[in-house]
Amino acid sequence: MVIRLSRPPSQPGAVESSRTYTDYSQKDGTYRHVEVITGSMAVAMMARGGGGKTSNFRGLLCCLLMAAWLGLTESSGIKARKRELYIAGLFPFTGTHGSVGRGVKPAVDLALRHVNNDRSILPEYELKITFNDSKCDMAVATKAFFDLTYDNATTDAILFGDACYSVTGPMAEISREWGMFQLSYGDTDPLLSDRDKYPNFFRTVPSDSDYNPARLALLRHFNWSSVGTLFQDASQGGAARYGYAHNRFDSLMEKHTINVSKVESFADDPSTAIQNLRDHDIRIIVGNFAENMARKVFCSARQRGMYGPRHQWIILGDYSPDWWKITDSTVPCTPEMLNDTLDGYLATAVMPLSTDEELTEWGKTPEEYKRLYDLERGSEYSVYHGYAYDGIWVIAHALHRLLREEEMREGSNMAASLEELLRGARVGKALNDTNIRGVTSSIQQRRQSGCHQHPSDASGEDGEGGGIQYLHGAAGL
Repeated sequence: MVIRLSRPPSQPGAVESSRTYTDYSQKDGTYRHVEVITGSMAVAMMARGGGGKTSNFRGLLCCLLMAAWLGLTESSGIKARKRELYIAGLFPFTGTHGSVGRGVKPAVDLALRHVNNDRSILPEYELKITFNDSKCDMAVATKAFFDLTYDNATTDAILFGDACYSVTGPMAEISREWGMFQLSYGDTDPLLSDRDKYPNFFRTVPSDSDYNPARLALLRHFNWSSVGTLFQDASQGGAARYGYAHNRFDSLMEKHTINVSKVESFADDPSTAIQNLRDHDIRIIVGNFAENMARKVFCSARQRGMYGPRHQWIILGDYSPDWWKITDSTVPCTPEMLNDTLDGYLATAVMPLSTDEELTEWGKTPEEYKRLYDLERGSEYSVYHGYAYDGIWVIAHALHRLLREEEMREGSNMAASLEELLRGARVGKALNDTNIRGVTSSIQQRRQSGCHQHPSDASGEDGEGGGIQYLHGAAGL
């Protein structure tokens, strides 16, 4: 017996859907095998009955009900419910760094959409994120973290953020105590590379130390064999990052026989340090200092004549746009004076996106991603948008690997062990084993020091000897 039911396509060009029921009976009529086919779905059923008409009728009725349900789900777009996996997100949406959070959010939304539409990644799960405004405030971020931790309605797989060291560093220590791993899309502080202090911390963005190879390349290109350095020094707090990056730079220069003829540092007032550089006739100055200090540095440099065609400054490039125009009562120079002093300076900064045309995990090029990002972002923008996008893909691939391995493990009970699994060391291993082609570059493991680097950086001179998990080679100019 064969019953075929057909309905016309719901729209022009659609493929007709059909269901076929075949009753295969042995001579005694006790076995029936029924196949229901609709679109790409197939259901096979075997029933054993008493061989009577009632049994045949029940089997046929069951098939008809199954066909009706499949037709309903197909026509209405209903999908099987997936288990939700949450990322605990920390973003500075308001405050001095609010543009970073608002600029990366469209990229995160895009990444989640692309991941969840990819049937090869976490097919039984839907990846979601909770957007929490950290305001670059440790107290605010800590409260948000504990609120998420005690929310039994969600399963938080990983902590994603922040972009401010005042939040990222403390949260890396707190999340470690709770067994949660953390990945940052925008914090470049090299101190987070300390594997003893931050063993659960990962990032997709390069650190300040990773600008050093670009600076070395600049010095070589122009045959500048002798330089002076100026960095903001502090034994603790956010400014300590600049001394750390400087020390890495100094080691790299020594390795490549470039003479660092004068090293100067300052805590709050750079005047004495700049005067010392001038007294030693230093013409090439490599600087590591915060944006608010940069205005003081260049005002002091102007007052001492350390600018113009006979001097070259090389500084960080991750400051705010037109940072020298910001009103600062502690700086006696006008924005116009600073603009004149800065003429010709060089800066090293992260590249927002890869410049090659290789396909990413999403199956499109970085340029194609950028077009979508531009459509989504409106007037908001952050240079870290690509690193946030890649971060979501890194998390998705790591979780996919972890969950697949657990499913294949004998005696595994995913329903009971998911929370425990996501708080174990295996998450870190999955992150370390994740190799993807992102919109910013290839993100892949470097065996030495457990780091990751861009494949073109074959020399290994990344500025980090042991700590950054995700590294994109030399920063762009």
